[in-house]
Amino acid sequence: MHPIGHADETSRAMLRRRPYSDRLFAEIDSMILASESLDSILHFIVERLVTMYRYPLIQVSLRGPHGTVSIRAAAGREVDFLRDVLVRWDDTPEGRGPTGVTLRTGLRQTCDVATDECFAPWRERALKHDLRSILVLPLHAGDRILGALTFFSTRRRAFPTERIDMLTAVAAQAALSILSAYDHAKIRLQRVALDAAANAIVITDTAGLIEWVNPAFTKLTGYTAEEAIGLTPRILSSGNHGRAFYARMWESLLAGNVWHGELYNKRRDGSVYAEEQTITPVLDEAGVITHFVAIKQDITERKAQEEKIRHLALHDSLTNLPNRRAFDSMLKRILQRGGTAALLAIDIDDFKLVNDSGGHPAGDQLLSEIALRLQTQLRPADFLARLGGDEFVAILSAIPVDEALTIAERLRRSIDDLWIETVPDPIHATISIGLTMIGPGADARTYVSRADAALYAAKERGENRVITFPFESDDTGHRLGDATHWIGAIRHALRNNGFMLTYQPVIHLGNGRAVHYEALVRMIGEGGEVIMPDHFIPVAERYGLMSQIDRWVFDRVVHELKTRPALRIFANLSATSLNDESLLLYIEETIRNGGLPTGRLAFEITESAAVADLASARNWIHRLKQLGCQFALDDFGIGFSSLGYLRALAVDYVKIDRTFIRDLDTNPTNRALVQAVNTVAHTLGKEVIAEGVETAAHADVLRELGVEHGQGFHWGPPMHDALDAMTPLAVLSTGDIPRC
Repeated sequence: MHPIGHADETSRAMLRRRPYSDRLFAEIDSMILASESLDSILHFIVERLVTMYRYPLIQVSLRGPHGTVSIRAAAGREVDFLRDVLVRWDDTPEGRGPTGVTLRTGLRQTCDVATDECFAPWRERALKHDLRSILVLPLHAGDRILGALTFFSTRRRAFPTERIDMLTAVAAQAALSILSAYDHAKIRLQRVALDAAANAIVITDTAGLIEWVNPAFTKLTGYTAEEAIGLTPRILSSGNHGRAFYARMWESLLAGNVWHGELYNKRRDGSVYAEEQTITPVLDEAGVITHFVAIKQDITERKAQEEKIRHLALHDSLTNLPNRRAFDSMLKRILQRGGTAALLAIDIDDFKLVNDSGGHPAGDQLLSEIALRLQTQLRPADFLARLGGDEFVAILSAIPVDEALTIAERLRRSIDDLWIETVPDPIHATISIGLTMIGPGADARTYVSRADAALYAAKERGENRVITFPFESDDTGHRLGDATHWIGAIRHALRNNGFMLTYQPVIHLGNGRAVHYEALVRMIGEGGEVIMPDHFIPVAERYGLMSQIDRWVFDRVVHELKTRPALRIFANLSATSLNDESLLLYIEETIRNGGLPTGRLAFEITESAAVADLASARNWIHRLKQLGCQFALDDFGIGFSSLGYLRALAVDYVKIDRTFIRDLDTNPTNRALVQAVNTVAHTLGKEVIAEGVETAAHADVLRELGVEHGQGFHWGPPMHDALDAMTPLAVLSTGDIPRC
């Protein structure tokens, strides 16, 4: 490159071309106004310039990011020179040519092809095309370098000063044209984007008159652009929001703030929909508001889903009654409000016999019928909830004790008259009720404990009755005597190996094989009868004996694992055991000294136990997983509050509660919930076990949803000799034993 030389031609010829250049840019302006594309305009410019100045090659190069250069338009007989030519504007060999230097520095350049070293990469190719000299002019837009206009000539030193001045003026006009084309293209792109936006967009003036809407607005509201323009958004008012709501909105907007919120609006056909809306004030250069832009999104379906989830989070899926979470919240409000109320703990007598004789469908029918009857016997202001299983609770607000007793008796009698027609025999149910009065001086846990104690006394007095707390003297004596009996029986069983384990397989739904067994504890009565855990576990938990039972279960499971080297067994841990540090230390020491292969011993904790004491649950899981144990979260989904806690617990398996499985093949809501839990669990790297699988239809749906494992009566009940009877199915090869 070299300094620009003096003219050897007169400026008269240059001036003769001035009208042609003026006409050129007038035509360019027309193309811009007609929304022609930038490439069309650039090609038009170079073709006209070639016609006007007879150069063999003229190109327009635009500056791109990171040193890139785009040759956007070229014309002339030697245009083939540019084929596969690489030009850059950074400090690289391809960026040191005249075009690259101009794009980097913003200074015009001339170049002698034969002698200038900067053009060495392209010299041989250029000389073949008889290109001898080059002029590069920057295309400026203020301080911004848009690109470069490059002229090639077949003569050396072909660009005298007069010619350069003329072409510089042309380049300046071209830069303005390019900038205008950029702006028009940007506006056109923005318009296309607004028209194509999925969300409705409305532009109003400062008085709120609609000036523009996009097609999505018409789709959302039913109003066409012609109908809406000139009116105000009040045409969408549903009447669900008062004047104060809109006054606060306008106060915020007129202060220059962005407003964001949810509201209910009305479509042209009169239907109401939920809308999420963001309104942004548009300011001019002086900071004065000129317009408002509103972006609207239809959230009707989302609001319905949120409401459904809120309902599920606070209601029992079978009876549609409030659940334990809702009860805890209501009791808290009652205590905060003060006054007199009654708390009733309600339990179905011998409910397990109903499930055993009629199956779970009969049990579900009974629960639904009892829930309905209890509701009809309560006052409108009273509160009834199902806590789970066969447990209900009622809160009678603003009531004296004698009236509370009357209502409790009315509830009991209404169920005593209930018969459920089932095959082979009708089912007759009764309930027991424990009642305590709520007043000042105690907390929620105390009142619940009192009601439970009264319910327990009613059960021990023969069921189908109402007992109040505090007890009469004979009630107290009977209750304490009965508790003493169970405590003595549990301690005797602990001393004399009076417990037994039954085992239920967990089946891989893909191949039908047992992947592990769950150990379930039973007590052996004085006459050799098998006593189910719901008879002795509540007493053990209440009087601090549960961790000793869990220790007995653990020892027995370890013995079985040593006897049967290929099995995997899951043992249950109670909520009270999670607070027993000595039990945890004992389990850790036994595992370290027991020589058990990694992955064969696992534990189950219930969701309610984990959530009630998250810190203890995480401590047990962390320490025992370090020793190769696995964990399952049992009864998952009760209360539908579990997903947030699942992330915090490093369990390996999630066991979906049986209440979501029993009608999985007929209930689309439970199917959706199981699918959601399965998806979340897999996302968090956990496997899923479905409890309560009773039919082949249940198993088929679970396979379809991608659930890996199932457990339930479809493959058989828990059995004492299950490990012997099912060993051929359960034994795994060494390679099949999962590793932690």
